[in-house]
This record gives sequence, C-alpha cells and structure tokens, in this order.
Amino acid sequence: ASSIPGHPTVPVGSAVWALGEREGASGRDVLIALIAGVEVMCRLGRALKPNHYGAGWHASATLGAIGAAAGCASLLKLDRERTIWSIGLAVCRAAGMKAVFGSSAKPLQLGHAAALGLQSADLASRGFDCSADVMEAEKGFLELHGSSLNTEVIFAPLTAPLAIHDAHFKRHAACFLTH
Repeated sequence: ASSIPGHPTVPVGSAVWALGEREGASGRDVLIALIAGVEVMCRLGRALKPNHYGAGWHASATLGAIGAAAGCASLLKLDRERTIWSIGLAVCRAAGMKAVFGSSAKPLQLGHAAALGLQSADLASRGFDCSADVMEAEKGFLELHGSSLNTEVIFAPLTAPLAIHDAHFKRHAACFLTH
C-alpha cells in the first residue's frame, strides 16, 4: 500500500528544482532536498491515512505544500527554528480538494502547493515566523485533517524504514485514474 494517495514529486520536485536553479545549488543538494520533502509528505500521508483523502482532501496538494516547504527549507539549509516556521507557514495555508478532479483546477492546486512551499521557506529564511505547534496543536492541521491519526510514523527515527520507499511514483504523464 502506498504511503500517500498522491504524487509527491510534483509539488516537492517543482519547488526544489526551481529553488535550486535560483540558488545555484548542486545536484546533490537538490536531490537531498527532494528526498527530505517527499519523506515529510509521505510520513504525513501515512499518519493521516485513510481519512484525509477519504474526506475529499487532495493529498498531493495539501501535503504537497508541506513537503515542498520542508524540501525548500532543506535546500536553503535553514536552522531548526526556521525550518519549523517554513513548514508551519505551509501548514496554515495548505489546501486542495478532490472535488475539482477532471478540471484545470487539479493541476493548479499542485502548482500552488509547490509555490506555497517555496514561498513559505523564503519567508521563514527572512524571519517570518509561525506557531511552532501548528501541526500538532489542538485544532491544528493533524486534528483538522484526519480523525484516525497515527503520529508514530511522523516522528519515527530516520533509522527506521523511510516512508518514501512506499510512495507511488507515476510511470506515465497522466494520472493513473485516466488509464
């Protein structure tokens, strides 16, 4: 079973690739940032399964914005506090719904998620802060987006098997639902 019902490289890859070009980053640093962002996105996907997607949220967009922020924070080499702000700024603005599938709004949500993640990391790098517990606070993102929550997978040590290994990676240019 996939760790996330979505396509993690679309928002995360788009954000870190653009930021990498802007910053003149090495291919190695871009790849590390991509892996970091996709891992965050996949861990959130595991934690919120199945209710987040089942409730109608477009996980590639909602969790993609957060993964993109994490990947961009990694690429900018933000310290712990600014990385938390980066993720928090994406968390409080992440959106996307399955109700728009089949329309131009679906890919728009993914582009918005990538831009939102990059913007969140940029803002945090300049000192724009966010509540440190916006993810796990009462009425925070996790509580609002999933009623059957498994936080163990979010905070599992990096020595545990990575969630990225269970991600579904597209083999075609179109969503698998169109095949």
